Amino acid sequence: MFSLRNAIPFLCAGYLLLASTPIANASEDCRTLTVGAAKIPLYVEDETSGIFINLITVAAKYAELDLKIEILPKKRALQHFLFKQVNTLLPHSSAGTEIDAYKSSPILITRDFAFVRSGATLPKTLEELAGKRVGLTSQYAYPKSLMKREDIDFISQAETDQMNIRMLLAGRYDVAIIEHKSGLAAISRIGRNKVHFDPRHPISELKVWIMFQKDDCGKIFKQKLDKAMSEMKADGSWESIFGQLPDSS
Repeated sequence: MFSLRNAIPFLCAGYLLLASTPIANASEDCRTLTVGAAKIPLYVEDETSGIFINLITVAAKYAELDLKIEILPKKRALQHFLFKQVNTLLPHSSAGTEIDAYKSSPILITRDFAFVRSGATLPKTLEELAGKRVGLTSQYAYPKSLMKREDIDFISQAETDQMNIRMLLAGRYDVAIIEHKSGLAAISRIGRNKVHFDPRHPISELKVWIMFQKDDCGKIFKQKLDKAMSEMKADGSWESIFGQLPDSS
């Protein structure tokens, strides 16, 4: 008869085998990126358009992963990620809430600039914003170094960059702080020759990542996406996507 005593070595061996291969087993289930994408002008427009949407769509193909994208307001995208309703958050910046998650390699370094009406003095530093009425765009994360300033009058947060520029032109405030490329896109549509900025003097600078849950699948997703993005940089796909951003000239 096969006794319990005889069975113990087999049970232990089976346990050790399972315990030693969590990533291997997880990889069989880690097939789909479920993405909570925060709606951001130019970068995340809808499920099929925007610089970051194009990026993760192509990267998922390179990594042979399925992809499901849900477009959400910034705070809801973060909440969905924190409550594990999605396994991927796009994007997250160094100005955002510190979260326990795996980060991709940086996908962008963003620079915010002070946009003013033509003829107005251009602020080049945070200190030069003191006493001014400043407008922001609500879907962006701005650094604490800016948001904690008590000597700046943050008069409004517009829903879009174009609305931000319109309010600036209407005299609702003195300065609009907008991310470089999307700010250029906005003024090219509605404020050409009416708004200017100094590309030599960013008000702030942030790193941007794709975030993955801190679990076995998240580790696999990070590894696969980092590898995919490295391949994209090598073959020109990366430049093709980010080359769609407006130029400052």
